[in-house]
Amino acid sequence: MEKYDVFISYRHQEPDRSLAHTIAEALRQAGYQVFTDTDIRWGMNWVKAIKEALEKSDYFFVLLSPEFAASEMAAVEIEIARELAYQQGGHPVILPVRVCYPLTELLPYPISAYLSSIQQACWDSSDDTARLVQNLQNTLANRVGWLADAPKPSPSKRVKHIGPPFHLDPRDFIIPIPGGMVKRDSFAYIVRDADWEVLHAVRQPRALVTLRGSRQTGKTSLMMSLYTALHHEESGLRTVFIDLQAFSYKDFQSLSTIWRAIAIHIADQLQFDDWDVTSWQLERSYDRQFTRFLDDVVFHENETPLLICLDEVDRIFDSPIRSEFFPPIRAFYNRGELDLSWRKVRWLLGTSSEPSFFIADLSQSPFNIGLRVELNPFTRREVMELSDRFGLALDDEMLERIMHYIGGHPYLVHLLLYKITRNPISFDSLFDVQTAGDGVFRDHLHRYLMQFLQDKALAAAMANISSGHGCTDLRMIDRLEAAGLVRRDETHTVVPSCSLYADFFRHELMPHVVPIPEMKTAQAFLKSAGATIYPRDLQTFTFKDGPVTLQSLEPIMVRVASDTLSNQDIASLIGIAIHESADQPSQAGILIYRTPPDALVRLEIARARLKERFVVIPMPLSAVEQSLREDSCRAVLSEYADRYLPGADLFDDRNAIADTFAFFGRSELLHRLSRELIEPKGIGLFGLRKSGKTSILLQLALILREHPVVHVDLQLYSGQSDYSGQILNAILKQLSKFIDDPMTDVESVPHNVSDSMGGTTFAQRFIDIAQALQQAGYRLPVICALDEMEHILPTRMDSRDKVEAFNAVFGTLRALSQDQRILSLLVADAHPDCSRINQWEQKGVPTNPVFSFFKEIFVSPFPKSETETMLIDIGRLMGQTFDQKTLEVIHQASGGHPFVSRQLASFLCQKVGRESDGDIDWPKAKRYLERPFRFSGILKAYVEQNIWKDLEKRDFQSAIAILKILAGTETPGSWVIERDLNERLCTEHPEGDILDAVLWLEDVGLIDRKESEESERYRMRMALLARWLRMQTTDGDGRQRSL
Repeated sequence: MEKYDVFISYRHQEPDRSLAHTIAEALRQAGYQVFTDTDIRWGMNWVKAIKEALEKSDYFFVLLSPEFAASEMAAVEIEIARELAYQQGGHPVILPVRVCYPLTELLPYPISAYLSSIQQACWDSSDDTARLVQNLQNTLANRVGWLADAPKPSPSKRVKHIGPPFHLDPRDFIIPIPGGMVKRDSFAYIVRDADWEVLHAVRQPRALVTLRGSRQTGKTSLMMSLYTALHHEESGLRTVFIDLQAFSYKDFQSLSTIWRAIAIHIADQLQFDDWDVTSWQLERSYDRQFTRFLDDVVFHENETPLLICLDEVDRIFDSPIRSEFFPPIRAFYNRGELDLSWRKVRWLLGTSSEPSFFIADLSQSPFNIGLRVELNPFTRREVMELSDRFGLALDDEMLERIMHYIGGHPYLVHLLLYKITRNPISFDSLFDVQTAGDGVFRDHLHRYLMQFLQDKALAAAMANISSGHGCTDLRMIDRLEAAGLVRRDETHTVVPSCSLYADFFRHELMPHVVPIPEMKTAQAFLKSAGATIYPRDLQTFTFKDGPVTLQSLEPIMVRVASDTLSNQDIASLIGIAIHESADQPSQAGILIYRTPPDALVRLEIARARLKERFVVIPMPLSAVEQSLREDSCRAVLSEYADRYLPGADLFDDRNAIADTFAFFGRSELLHRLSRELIEPKGIGLFGLRKSGKTSILLQLALILREHPVVHVDLQLYSGQSDYSGQILNAILKQLSKFIDDPMTDVESVPHNVSDSMGGTTFAQRFIDIAQALQQAGYRLPVICALDEMEHILPTRMDSRDKVEAFNAVFGTLRALSQDQRILSLLVADAHPDCSRINQWEQKGVPTNPVFSFFKEIFVSPFPKSETETMLIDIGRLMGQTFDQKTLEVIHQASGGHPFVSRQLASFLCQKVGRESDGDIDWPKAKRYLERPFRFSGILKAYVEQNIWKDLEKRDFQSAIAILKILAGTETPGSWVIERDLNERLCTEHPEGDILDAVLWLEDVGLIDRKESEESERYRMRMALLARWLRMQTTDGDGRQRSL
């Protein structure tokens, strides 16, 4: 993937264009990789190229002339760069330069909010070019932020008074560039009925007003006009304007951080310079602290009421606190009945979205009380009034064409009239659909294309509506309405807001929006499971007649994520299920996804489960595809349903975990393995039983989905002397299913590979299938995962036939990996014997073909942070919470081994969670965690059978002795000096055996090692194992073992 040092953003007019080209050429000559968009055609491909280039750039260099700063594409590019910098650890770094644009002039909104804390440089003429290029090269060379020599702009604490409210002074005025907020004293500001309605409402005691309107219809302009009006007159009302768009991502992490940020803005605008922000303690109640802030700061010496204007509250809807932020506003409003401080607070909330789609409990919503004012598009009268101010005389026919083409959209009307005034052109060319993407509305339209590129579901909804197919997803409709792209006509049918949107987006989106191939796979899966399918749209369908466990919840909604599963997929699923099917609402839905989700998606599923009583069943597409190949669709569907339906114990997962939602941690290991396996080689994955080896193999199948991944459980061949043909045929059968090979069920390899040309037959068949897979679009090498190696690994007691079978299988596979370079071999076992044994005990057989072939990787336990994250996230899905002390004790008892941690949490949920309404704290959990074997037979069996019996079976006496000594220390968990340990062991065990045992025990996470200047020290890592060993030891044995 090509990387760029610098992405240069600029307006394609002079002097911006020449300056951009000069800078780009100078940087390229200096050896830097520079991206500009000069060679890309406008349209969806341009939008995609811009987005990908921003993701791959270290620096984002933007030339802000007054015209470009007012454009929508400048805003969207800066917004995307800002979001990417937050996601990618600070890159791209934003480097803004004002081109003929003094620092004393305020940038238009929202760019002013985005760049408020970023250093800005200036360019006024060609004399400044050399200095600017040198400055930029210094910045790139030092890999630091912008080294501009211009002072950082500092926005004023107060908004300047701009003349009397709701009155235009006769004067000569400069035509303002459309974009951002329209100032109250601008001739382009049209006073509408909503202005008077909001002004009257906020003057009332305890006012709570919601101002809702689509994007760019003038909400921010109205709110700032109101702010100015109330400042100008002696209104007896103090006003603060808070733009949530300007808040940082960190401000939205918790209720305490967001309310602290609001308090900071209030103190700043009202000039309470003496308020100490450090007095706000994030760990304490935001409610009490904000109330104290009002009492002690805002109303301490001034009883004048306060109007809090919150603009862009839509940003809350996409944040982690969206369910928790708004109920306090309603509670604060209600508190005004009794509390004097809150009686003096009034609210004005500006939003584009419909809040009811994002607030589960409407009884806690502030949006369904107080006054709601809708800000609609311009009427014909208002369009005519604005055109008169521009000095344009419109006849009735032209007015009608404008209303039909752009629907009275305030920003588009302003932009159209501005362009006509600046560059007189024919009206017919303005309304030419074929040139819309390159004409007056180019930036505006391509801003939406950029958003559609990032949200394929939204693009599909807009494409369907534009082409007349409609949309059933109410949340998607709401988002499109909030953007001003669609409206409801007289029959309440959802249609594009204007013909510009209908024609342009039908032309641009339909070629890119087709039913996603995953949809066909999902429907085939449900049909194979016996269900009846009812299609709805490109990504959603319902079904009935599923497994018995789901029938009481039918109809079941299914949504297929086109790429990465997001919160919006969950919101859409619930929106369709609940709002669209009001007569028979679904109680459950299935989400099928390809890319593993992040922690926020897990949190959203938990929220839907607990607060909306809606069960989301997530299924990875890889599991769906595999069940289709293996004809096990109904069983797999039942398995996932049982796992997520109410009452299921998500901690008690005793089998390997294929579900990415239930799989936690190991991200670094998975990344390492996936990187290693794409080159043909052998890797051995070793660790304790139930340490997660098989789960890792299953997760790799999802991550490496572009490669054919075969998984063979060797436990099926345990006890057989000649298994070679069966294993090789199993590999071929699984591979053939990837390409629907008619030879899938034919056994190509003879039963006894070692006695025939079976190895050659297998290799040739494997090569043929690999070529067919490559032609079908899969990447090579094939990934072959062989699990439970110990079941076929020869021992001294095995026959010669078994050894020859092992040599035949692995000699053939190694040749395909090393010689043909079309296979990566991944094996899993508790011990690395398969790679460390060279000569077999049996006489007359060749040596081990995979001796020293596998790169050894051990599955270690979780660190404390990963254990806690796993328990907290799974607990959320079940409605269970653990206090910090309980989490720490679980980690200590399990030593970070995830299976043990989950089992401990499982029986705590059964014993404590049900009795305490899901709150599991240490005083209640203590008695169970101090005597775990009494309450959990599963844990006792795991320690006895999977750890201890395994060591005894291997006759690993040195490891057994070490564990007994460490468990027998006088203080459980204390450290033992290596010298003391060796002195106790050396009389019974060779030094080499002791070293091997110590290394293995540390690698698998049964003991910890600590280095010091004098000597290394060791201790038991899993307190549960130490407890079990002490239970098995008599007093005499204990004294003998103890150090």
